[in-house]
Amino acid sequence: MIELEEVRRSGSWREAEQLALVLAAMGIGCRLAVAPGGVALQVAVADVDTARRELDAYERENARRRSAVARPRDLWEGWPAAVVYALVLLLVFGAERRELWSVDWLAAGASRGGLLEHGEWWRAVTALTLHVDHGHLIGNIAAGLVFGTLAAQLLGQGLAWLAILLAGMAGNLLAGLLRAPDYTAIGASTAVFGALGIVSGYTRQRRWIERHLTLRRLAPLGAGILLLV
Repeated sequence: MIELEEVRRSGSWREAEQLALVLAAMGIGCRLAVAPGGVALQVAVADVDTARRELDAYERENARRRSAVARPRDLWEGWPAAVVYALVLLLVFGAERRELWSVDWLAAGASRGGLLEHGEWWRAVTALTLHVDHGHLIGNIAAGLVFGTLAAQLLGQGLAWLAILLAGMAGNLLAGLLRAPDYTAIGASTAVFGALGIVSGYTRQRRWIERHLTLRRLAPLGAGILLLV
């Protein structure tokens, strides 16, 4: 008969099963037994040291993840980059309206399917800064300030806004290449949707780490999808 030794005692059966899965993944067999104050996790004496090392490493990693998830964010964190975003859109809109330097800004920077196919990929970026009218501009500034700031609070300003820019660029490229050659697009909406996707996806992942119920994990993603409909 194999001699067993206790390596952990958990407060709940669910927690004990999770620890047992950690050991099983490392090829260490174990037995769960009801014990005073919880559930005992027992392994063969020969595996005690290895099991304890693996469980210690698992618990340290979980502690780091919980700490990262729970780190409080300042309400104003992420605003500086969002303000720069708004200023860029305002300045380009002013230049566009005044035809600064005698340039037709819409013709020069709009995302056009045929031109994208012929190598003018930079239009996928410049189109994000152009807008049809004041309503179009204000809507994208407002939405970008909200979702851009939220994304920056989650990922940090540099990474968040780089991801938002790349998402907007990718969206314009795909739309231009998949649609008719005369397809034209302008506006920061694609980037705003990218920011919304970042916030929804990150929040879902964070709730998964916190081990929330499946319905609650899907809630932020569902909310993001509903806003796009």
